[in-house]
Amino acid sequence: MNEDGRRGMPGFLIWAALVIAIAVPVIAAAFSPLLAWRAPVYIIAGFAGILAMGLLLFQPVLPAAIFPICPRASVAVCTA
Repeated sequence: MNEDGRRGMPGFLIWAALVIAIAVPVIAAAFSPLLAWRAPVYIIAGFAGILAMGLLLFQPVLPAAIFPICPRASVAVCTA
């Protein structure tokens, strides 16, 4: 169990999985032979899209607060 009583994977495994999930497509695109015929603006835009898609992996993880450096967000209950 973690400090706050939750079970889960250690933080470094989660970080490692996310880094690998983002790095593999970037590396694969960097070694693509199709880059030779592209203009620099298209190459930069392509890598920006790859990184943006990789950052989408962080969205479901952040609200769950399973990163060791992210405190669990307090949810305000709306009582109207």
